[in-house]
Amino acid sequence: MTRNITEEDYNTIQSWWTDWGWSVIPRESLPNRGTGGLMSVDDEGNPVCALFLYETNSNIAWSEFLISDPHNKNRGAYVKEVIDAVCDLAKKKGFSILFTCSSHKSAVNVYKKAGFNISESNSSELIKIL
Repeated sequence: MTRNITEEDYNTIQSWWTDWGWSVIPRESLPNRGTGGLMSVDDEGNPVCALFLYETNSNIAWSEFLISDPHNKNRGAYVKEVIDAVCDLAKKKGFSILFTCSSHKSAVNVYKKAGFNISESNSSELIKIL
């Protein structure tokens, strides 16, 4: 099951980034200050993974910062679920293209299973802090 990310979820998501050894993304860098995305939860309502949706003023949306509970051994199915749910949400919002990027092989494989086309050319993620 998926649901909207809540204000309270940020602390959980922040701890997942830390547990994975990744940098924590500040709230102000996330859509809707950290609530612009979806969370997959297990049958007991426990958060398992999250994915954010950045909306643009074009037909292209961006999904980013896929993150999961590193201690949940069953997270794979939930990751696919949240990707599918964000795709559905973007389509319902009128977007016809959903863009993402990842350097994590396991995430790329799940995106492939969700129907994403993978570029065969090498590319780089370029970020400039203003």
